[in-house]
Amino acid sequence: LPQWRGEDPEPSLESSDFKVGVNETKLKRLLSEFRNNNCPYADGKSCWEEAADVDKEHNRLGKNLRLLMRRRSAWNRSDLQSLFDLAYTYGQAAQFGRRAFSRQRPKKVSRSIAYLLVGNGDPFMRFEKVLAAGSPYKLKGMSEFGLTFLMHLWSPKEFAIINKYIDKALKMLKVSFG
Repeated sequence: LPQWRGEDPEPSLESSDFKVGVNETKLKRLLSEFRNNNCPYADGKSCWEEAADVDKEHNRLGKNLRLLMRRRSAWNRSDLQSLFDLAYTYGQAAQFGRRAFSRQRPKKVSRSIAYLLVGNGDPFMRFEKVLAAGSPYKLKGMSEFGLTFLMHLWSPKEFAIINKYIDKALKMLKVSFG
């Protein structure tokens, strides 16, 4: 892989970098509601239970990704299918890109994914490079959503997925950064 020539990446945010704008009583009430409510997209479970189940599933998928990455030098077409399925665990629409992704050489895909997940330099710049048209790391058929999910599976604490539910929770807690 080519050496990174840009600036050093910024360090990850620490818990002290976040400020919660609600008092402790309101925070406890919100957490209690989260534990005891009926989650709208889970069959009879609370959002707390659903979040725990999703976390376990993501840990399992992350282990699968790590196993796949350990033997990336010997990838074949079926491994590309497995990688694509991991990247689009929750995306039905992504199946449109499956054929273009599967037609690429396994060695190229392996090199690009290794660069994305463990390459030198700022991970967000690597992400942009893998998406950029004309880049030697560009993966056909793989969108930013699939790459983001792979990054999340690889390092969940470093690459959290923020969706509308998490965004809503951060607003309810009046979280500010810095």
